[in-house]
Amino acid sequence: MPRRWPRRSRTRASRRRPSGARRVLQQGQESSRGQHAVRDAGLSGIPLINVENACASGSTALDQAWLSVASGQVEIAIAVGAEKLTTADKAKSLGALGTAIDQERLEETATELGSAGTGSVFMDSYARFARWYMDRTDATPEDFARVTVKNAEHGAANPKAQYGRMTTVAEVLAARPVSGPLTVPMCAPMSDGAAATVVTTLETARRLGARPVRLLGKLVYRGEPADLEAFQHVVNVNLCGTF
Repeated sequence: MPRRWPRRSRTRASRRRPSGARRVLQQGQESSRGQHAVRDAGLSGIPLINVENACASGSTALDQAWLSVASGQVEIAIAVGAEKLTTADKAKSLGALGTAIDQERLEETATELGSAGTGSVFMDSYARFARWYMDRTDATPEDFARVTVKNAEHGAANPKAQYGRMTTVAEVLAARPVSGPLTVPMCAPMSDGAAATVVTTLETARRLGARPVRLLGKLVYRGEPADLEAFQHVVNVNLCGTF
């Protein structure tokens, strides 16, 4: 959400904590989410843009914050991302995720993916991508399990991680199957979290006494490999990365 940061609001904004973020998610708030989430954060009067781009929403917000600063439109911008998926009714969370699929083709999409009661069309989609990759390479489920082990190692080093424990390839492969070659540890869990990045020029950062981290590159892309044409109409992949 790129926005201008007026000098009069810096101290006040830093002392207040948003109180609306948990109220706007999981309650059908489909419009002006950002405005509701930060309404008590001392950011009144600052332009705010809501970014919705599926799994790439946070990275896309950062991309737009960078663009606002790089173009000279603003001196400082903030990209804020927040998600709250945990709820007593897990079906509600799965249903919210399912809204990223064409709602008029839900049954057709599930049939085409071979969904078998997983409750998540996305897990079925990812399983199909995994099988497609395995068919065209020498990749095996063990390779996917190694990715999970690597991610778990990162989480074990973070005291605020959702799980924060190590695992092994054997444990990952022995876990309950979800869809295709994917087991539970290979799949993204329901999570709550938030992050924010302040974007500015090097000159402004130095003037404010900050210790900046340089953004080396970024990419926004919609994946559409020719080999996936057989089911590309089922799932459209939005990719956005920064490094």
